[in-house]
Amino acid sequence: DLHSFPTRRSSDLEIVSPDGINWYDISQTTEVLYMELGSLSYRKMNDTNVCIKAFTVRLNTTVSAASVTTQYNGGKYLTVTLMDSKMRPISKKKITVALNGKTKTLTTDSKGQVRISTDGLKVKTYVATLSFRGDASYAGSTSNAKITVKKATPKLKAAKRTFKKSLKIKKYTVTLKSNRNKALKSKWVTLKVNKKIYRAKTNKYGKATFKITGLKKKGRFVAAVRYAGNSYYKAKMVKSKITVR
Repeated sequence: DLHSFPTRRSSDLEIVSPDGINWYDISQTTEVLYMELGSLSYRKMNDTNVCIKAFTVRLNTTVSAASVTTQYNGGKYLTVTLMDSKMRPISKKKITVALNGKTKTLTTDSKGQVRISTDGLKVKTYVATLSFRGDASYAGSTSNAKITVKKATPKLKAAKRTFKKSLKIKKYTVTLKSNRNKALKSKWVTLKVNKKIYRAKTNKYGKATFKITGLKKKGRFVAAVRYAGNSYYKAKMVKSKITVR
């Protein structure tokens, strides 16, 4: 088991005591924070062989990540950082991140960081568990980070159009895309024009085409196009102009 021991500084020497009474010089170590009980060893002090306990010194660590708030498939990352007790990044160490029932183990880069994508997470709040197991040089550490995924705002485009009066079926096309400009297919959208409502479903390119039959007179009409939204995307409505000549 790991045990922490009292330390004190004497002149320029770092000394440690397992019992608070007998102090030993371990100035060659980098820092005294945690020691793991090891085997017995002999050192020669003042030409006398004495038996003392051998200790392994390990630096304390912190593993942390700032909270993330993002839209669904918003392209944001959870950035996890591993630091020692002097706030220096620790590279080439394995960090385990448990999120949404899945566990990933990644190796820290030169900044002591690993990144986990939030894409694909459903709309809700998550708590990620961050863990560094520790090794011979560093003590382990754990923490939690919150990730909040909100509904994304889609992009709905409805351009102005002009039709001839003589055209019996006037085809009017709109485009529905995600917040990252990807086509949203198989989504129902509605068009309200001249007090009549039309429905159409988007194709694989995110395009929905309405077949307008109620515009038989010349004039300018307001076209209100609406997507009702779903569990991942907010509702969206845009207005445009349709002219019949």
